[in-house]
Amino acid sequence: MGTCFSPDSTLVVGTRGAHFEVYDTRSYGVVASPRVTAGTQAVAFCGEGETPAVGTGDGSVPMYDTRQWEPLPAPARQVHDGSIEGLHHLGGKLVSAGSDNAAMLWVELMGEPLRLAGHSGTVTDAAISVDGELVATASDDSSLKLWSATTG
Repeated sequence: MGTCFSPDSTLVVGTRGAHFEVYDTRSYGVVASPRVTAGTQAVAFCGEGETPAVGTGDGSVPMYDTRQWEPLPAPARQVHDGSIEGLHHLGGKLVSAGSDNAAMLWVELMGEPLRLAGHSGTVTDAAISVDGELVATASDDSSLKLWSATTG
């Protein structure tokens, strides 16, 4: 399960099985509960914070329109051969952690991701450094790896 706040802290999104729930932090009410056919594993707000990306059980990362809570027409490509275990967004970059022993890094959200391979077990989490220069990946093979956030 994943949870994240929108950058302005007015929304919080949590993954929950076959859907994700969106809450308004001012009213504590549910705003939306979109269904995701492949199940949800992780979530991160992207772009300027207006676009949630959802990591799914089939390895795809659809992005959602916050006005209607429908998937954006941007391609929800399957980027992992297995489930997405975590997502992290910072400074225009997005990184996903996957059960296929790799992470995927988008330097541009609509561009092609870079594959960060080198773990021998499921990549359980990934993060981008505050300065945007590095990506860290953690794996259930008990390793932590650092990668260039521009070249992989």
